[in-house]
Amino acid sequence: MSEPIQQNQGGKEEPESRQKSADQQNGQGENLPEKNNSNQSPTAPLTSFSQGATPANATGQPNMGSGNGPGDCNSDSAYDAKIMELEKQLRQSTQKIAELEGQVRQSKQETQQHDQEIKQLRRIEQEYNNIIGQSKHNYHTHIKNWWSKLYQALKINSTYDTQNLQEVRKYPEDIINLLREIQWEEEKQRDSLFNWSSKKDAEIAKLKELNLSLKAQLQKKEERIRDLEKIEADYSSIKKENDDLNSRYNRVLTEITALKTGGVPVRPNTRLCTQHLRS
Repeated sequence: MSEPIQQNQGGKEEPESRQKSADQQNGQGENLPEKNNSNQSPTAPLTSFSQGATPANATGQPNMGSGNGPGDCNSDSAYDAKIMELEKQLRQSTQKIAELEGQVRQSKQETQQHDQEIKQLRRIEQEYNNIIGQSKHNYHTHIKNWWSKLYQALKINSTYDTQNLQEVRKYPEDIINLLREIQWEEEKQRDSLFNWSSKKDAEIAKLKELNLSLKAQLQKKEERIRDLEKIEADYSSIKKENDDLNSRYNRVLTEITALKTGGVPVRPNTRLCTQHLRS
């Protein structure tokens, strides 16, 4: 370039100290403008997401500018504002990604807990079905077998009428006492079985309530899983936007570095700016 650029975007002259600083940096007699804000550095360290990004001029990809015209190339303040905005967006996206990663970890833990609850629900349902099957059992079957055995014993001890060949049942006193004892024992067992059946009915009612509660919890867990899957999709979208933002940040930083060291970055939408700099 034949002469230094000494005007910013607003048309005001640059301070004399900036011209001296540019002369010292270039060492070739070219007076390029420096940044007005001393707190912003074009070589500031990048975030963890920007370290792995590839500059646009290194891969040959074109960079889309802001479209502000020739003044956008001649002024550092526009690039400084753009870098500050990109850094702000990077910080926000980094924080959003950290939150989403925490939600993803929480979703994995909840999924494991959900699987354990499903196994517990299946075990309880199996126990419930077993109790239902037992409640349908005829509790008086063994009592009938008892009476059958007693009848066989009475037949053995009975006498017969030899003329008519008919069985004559004669019950001694001890057999009568035994029958009374059996009747009392049967009533006792009937009461015991009734109490046992009542307890089982209460347990079945509780298991039904627990089954309904677990099914409701299962439905909530499934809704939570769907929400977490949506969060994971949002996380992927945010991460993709962050990578694109990181790439734009590196391209803008590379262009500013090239401008400050005397180079002219090739940008498709700043053709007029490039011609102005070459003139």
